[in-house]
Amino acid sequence: GLMYMKGNGLSVNYHEAVLWYKRAAEQGLPLAQHNLAIMYMKGLGIKKDNKLAIKWYQKAAEKGLDLAQNNLAVMYIRGE
Repeated sequence: GLMYMKGNGLSVNYHEAVLWYKRAAEQGLPLAQHNLAIMYMKGLGIKKDNKLAIKWYQKAAEKGLDLAQNNLAVMYIRGE
């Protein structure tokens, strides 16, 4: 997913990034859950959906990923 999101060795393709992030996130990988949340939060390759962004940030935060904990807190502070 990251390679498609950033264009590392591939053309940037947000839709494809979302597909790969979903696969990894559903298998419980915290960084993939975090990155999928970013895609939902920004509407990259998928319809913007703050509720799903929060869901995936929460899953990653529960596994101790500090990036997700921070981004989740920011969303709550902003009232999103």
